[in-house]
Amino acid sequence: GLNFISSTDISSVASVDMTGLDASSYDAYCLVLSNILPATHGASIAIRTSTDGGSNYDSGASDYEHTAIRSSASVASMIKISSIGIGTGAGAEGFCGFVYIYGPHITKHTFVSFQGIFADNGGVVHCTSGGGRRESSADVDAVQLLANTGNLASGTVNLFGISNS
Repeated sequence: GLNFISSTDISSVASVDMTGLDASSYDAYCLVLSNILPATHGASIAIRTSTDGGSNYDSGASDYEHTAIRSSASVASMIKISSIGIGTGAGAEGFCGFVYIYGPHITKHTFVSFQGIFADNGGVVHCTSGGGRRESSADVDAVQLLANTGNLASGTVNLFGISNS
């Protein structure tokens, strides 16, 4: 089953850290993103992983590989879940969608899939769907939501665990 774990309302922060992923209870996780708005016009929304409870998040230039329907796979310092920049002008609504994290507790590549909708800098609505993975095998116990540049201005992140029993 799907079990609610936490909710975070964003208000001008660099990132949202979700720590304490519990392998004894959950095999996968779902992030529900509602109106995630970056502070910097044209920034993308992304995630990173941690293997030390969120003390450090891997951010090397080749720590992740990601792709979306609109692009081909690329190696990067984060997994971008919005393939192009999100608009932040008056009336901007931010990114809405789902991010699934599969088997983070297994010492293998942690895979992520995502689906969402947002408006770009010109107000044009875009749908995105894609995925990525952590490039090294590790026991992931925390994830971080961030903008690829600047802060996150607003929005809500809900974390759910997908039960393993």
